[in-house]
Order: sequence, then C-alpha cells, then structure tokens
Amino acid sequence: MRYGFSLDRISHIAKQIIKEFYDDDGVEIYTDDYTLIRAIRESIEKELEFYEELREKAREKVLSQKKNIPEGSREWDLLVNKYFNEEIDKLEKIFD
Repeated sequence: MRYGFSLDRISHIAKQIIKEFYDDDGVEIYTDDYTLIRAIRESIEKELEFYEELREKAREKVLSQKKNIPEGSREWDLLVNKYFNEEIDKLEKIFD
C-alpha cells in the first residue's frame, strides 16, 4: 500500500492517463502500453513515497515537541497537517 493506494489502483490510474494520451491528438506515443504503464506507475509511486517522507518529517516534528500529544488525537492530526503543509510550502518557494 502506497500512501493509501494499492498497486492495482495505481495501475488503474496509469491506464486512465494513457487513455487520455490516446484521446489527445497532440500526443504521439512511441512505446508499447506496458512500458508506458510501468513508467507512469513508477512515477506515481515515487511521488507518493516523497509525500510519505514529508508526512514522516511532520510526524517527527510533532513527536519532538515538549508537550506529549497523543497520536491520533485531533491536536495530533492538526499539527501533522500543519507541518506537512509547511514542508510543501518550503518546496513551492524553492521552485518558484
């Protein structure tokens, strides 16, 4: 399971992307579907792994606080989401 997505789900998304490619007259495909599905699936998996790493950084920030915040509590979830979004914001500033 990758960030809540099964391999079947990721493959399904990859196939939908390929269908959109075929439906777009401006896109030319020079490889077989299997190779393209695999490449898209690997890209999606890498992206999901990256987001998992950011989520883990956010969890570590919450755990490093002096105040003991119970995992799964509303405060925990709010702080993890806050720190996760801060990590995303940092990346957006780098690429702007």
